[in-house]
Amino acid sequence: VFNNYLPGEFIANSIEPIFFIFPTQPLAHGLFLKFLNFFSISVDIYSYRVFNYSLVVLLFYSVYKLFSTLYRKRVYRVFSINVFLSTLGLSQFSYHFYLNRPEVLGLLFFVIGFTYSIKFITNTKDRKYFLVLAFLFFGLSTTLHPFFFILVSTSIIYLLYMAIRLYKARSLYYLI
Repeated sequence: VFNNYLPGEFIANSIEPIFFIFPTQPLAHGLFLKFLNFFSISVDIYSYRVFNYSLVVLLFYSVYKLFSTLYRKRVYRVFSINVFLSTLGLSQFSYHFYLNRPEVLGLLFFVIGFTYSIKFITNTKDRKYFLVLAFLFFGLSTTLHPFFFILVSTSIIYLLYMAIRLYKARSLYYLI
């Protein structure tokens, strides 16, 4: 998405629009490019990828916050972060994170939604706030890639079960 074009591929000296990708990631990337253009930063191969690099940094920070929510002891938190980074190096993510792909933004939204769902289950204060934020970020992640619909559906089913069990049907009112 560049210069107000639709998402597309460059074929035979023209840009042909494609409709097999979800529009959320190109929209977010296009807004980021407009932000760069507002500050008169030229878009080249390096500045074009700054969006994904910043998303990876935010993803690592959100994973740190997830493990901080899960584990109160510092030893468990550091160990789990090290295991996460070690297994991340073996996955396909390490080969494709620098490309302009929607998986990084989808993972970021999924991890943030998962963190808020854990806060909803474990905290006694602001549960309605955490429930709404969990569903918001789970919903945003499903608009990025079809894989996240499968991943998020199991989390949403469990979160709905916990919301109904804890609050009966009253908590479903906040999701409308």
